[in-house]
Parts: sequence; structure tokens; C-alpha cells
Amino acid sequence: MADKSQDGPAGSEGPARSAAYWLHRARQASDDLMAQALEGSGLTVRQLTVLEALAAAGDVPASQSDLVTSTGIDRSTLAEMIGRMEARGLVQRQRSTRDARANDVVLGTAGEEALSEARALAQAADGELLARLPKKHRDGFVLLLMRLAMPEAAGSLKTGKGKKRKKKKSKDKQLKDAGAPRMDARDSDGADAG
Repeated sequence: MADKSQDGPAGSEGPARSAAYWLHRARQASDDLMAQALEGSGLTVRQLTVLEALAAAGDVPASQSDLVTSTGIDRSTLAEMIGRMEARGLVQRQRSTRDARANDVVLGTAGEEALSEARALAQAADGELLARLPKKHRDGFVLLLMRLAMPEAAGSLKTGKGKKRKKKKSKDKQLKDAGAPRMDARDSDGADAG
């Protein structure tokens, strides 16, 4: 049977008209580029995602539940990853000051160093991915992805003209600077489990 993944013209049905399908395929391409870029760093895409989330939290310790929310990595996978990352000194667990039953996770010294080195590699992979788009559409594309990934933060952003448009640009910048992780490592099939 013929492969329908490359189905016909824009008016046809099936994968050719499915945003979810093409987002999935784009994410696969992104993950492949990122995995290749990080190959010599000792980090996986998901580990980098966790380190970025911890760095974005700054001096505020993150609970494992916070990390589930900010990274999209499921709870059981994250718990295993944190254990392996802690053994390497990338992160440290400490008793939460907010909830005596929980542990907080903070960036370890080795994690800060690994993150610093991996960011340049990740930026290069990001650049390679975005180079597939016309230059004038790249920033807008990233903002649209952020709106899809974080609708609660982007829901108030409206397009319009005049003064409203200036306000929208300001909110888009705020969204961009809101500390969104540099990549989303969600993977329902368990690839790159960290």
C-alpha cells in the first residue's frame, strides 16, 4: 500500500491537511537535529529541557510537579531522569520548604556547566531548523508555536491594528521573555527518555 504521509494537494484530506500531523513531523525533525547537536555533550534533549526549566526558575527551587508542568515530561519518566541526573551532579534534590512531603530540584554545579556548553549546540540546531523557513517568517513562527504550546499565557494576545497592535507586540515580547523552555521534549512514544 502507498505511503499516504506525502498526500496530495492542499484541498485533499488526510495528513496533508492535518496540523497535528505536520507539527508531529516538524517535532521529529527538530528532535533529530537537537539529538545530533547534543551528541557529544552527554545530555539528551529531555535532560537539556529540564536544565533549561531549572535555569528559568532562577533562585526559586522547582518541585518535580513544577517540572512536569514546565517541561511536559510525564511524572514517572521525570522521576527516573532526576535520579540519573542527580547521580551525575547535574541537579540536586532537597527537602521542599513549601511542602514537607515533597522534594525540590535545583541546578547542580555540573548542570550549570553542562547547560552553558549545551546552549550553543542547541542554538546551532535551532538555527539549522529555522533556516528551513523564509527569514521574514522565523520570529513569527516561533511566537505562533509558543501560542500553541502555552495557550494560557498567550490567550490574551490579540491581533489588531493601531494601538492594539502595539500592545500585542509588547505582550508577544513578554511571552517570548517569559522563560519558556527552549524546546519541548514531550514524546508520547517514550523516545529520548533521558
